[in-house]
Amino acid sequence: MNLAIDAMGGDGGSAVVVQAIKNVHSTHPDIRFTVFGNQEELKDLTSFCTIVHTTQVMSMEEGPLAVRRKSDSSMIKAIESVKQDQCDGIVSCGSTAALLAASLLILRTFENLERPALTITFPTLKHTLCDMLDVGCNAENSSEQLMQFALMGHAYAKSVHNLEHPRIALLNIGSEAKKGDPVHKDAFEKIKALEHINFVGNIEGRDLLNGDVDVIITDGFSGNIALKTIEGTISAYSSLIKGVFKSSFVAKLCALILKTKLVDMKRYFDYRKYGGAILAGINRPVVKAHGSSDVEAFTNAILLLHRLVDIEVVDRMKELL
Repeated sequence: MNLAIDAMGGDGGSAVVVQAIKNVHSTHPDIRFTVFGNQEELKDLTSFCTIVHTTQVMSMEEGPLAVRRKSDSSMIKAIESVKQDQCDGIVSCGSTAALLAASLLILRTFENLERPALTITFPTLKHTLCDMLDVGCNAENSSEQLMQFALMGHAYAKSVHNLEHPRIALLNIGSEAKKGDPVHKDAFEKIKALEHINFVGNIEGRDLLNGDVDVIITDGFSGNIALKTIEGTISAYSSLIKGVFKSSFVAKLCALILKTKLVDMKRYFDYRKYGGAILAGINRPVVKAHGSSDVEAFTNAILLLHRLVDIEVVDRMKELL
């Protein structure tokens, strides 16, 4: 297995990527790495990695048009190596827009798929994991595309999380079957009609973290808002809790007593544990790590890519479409 690593473009610079690769190599010496970026910044990896020097960086601010303009960027060269079967998949923490555009242009989508979907995994209150797609690839989606997302989500949850019958739900403004606009009403009926899919109906935004479903289907616009709302709410509550425990001497004593539990709670919802987002529907595995990934986050992003390649998740998704 040979993984393509885009070492440039993240907020933390190449140093984060270098240390993450070292971490993975120490536990998975069988994995081969081809790392793309400035060779001077990657010289610590030369003993066990193939280094491909590139002269351009795809920054976080870059859009789809930069794909043509920055053909010698680490991101583009890494994707091209996957296209040429030199590598089995790619992970990058660079611009999401550029990564999506380059993946569509170079790697292409599944033959019968209309649109790809950005897929994330998050923890629930029942200590299970839930996948949600799409969370930002598309500004709007048709009912047919939402149905295809359900098929990909089913295959992903079954393969990656080892769930025999993952529970699929459609994000909507109400739990009743007739809720929503015409697109979501039609999507409801189409997903419901799918054979071998455990469709449990609509789910409201307030129930996303409850753990009652395993896969949430949504258009990219709504999904991105839902994701950012979850992140913002968790951050806000964290700040409120800190304020409460700093408000008095007694409160500080309580914080000291509860310190271990509070750390565990914060750790449970830490995005760094879950690697990154998947570009579901692309012909080869593509993992989008968070732009502000630290060493732990990028290490887990590489491990996620390793698992996707190992279980041949792309082929499993294609089988259902």
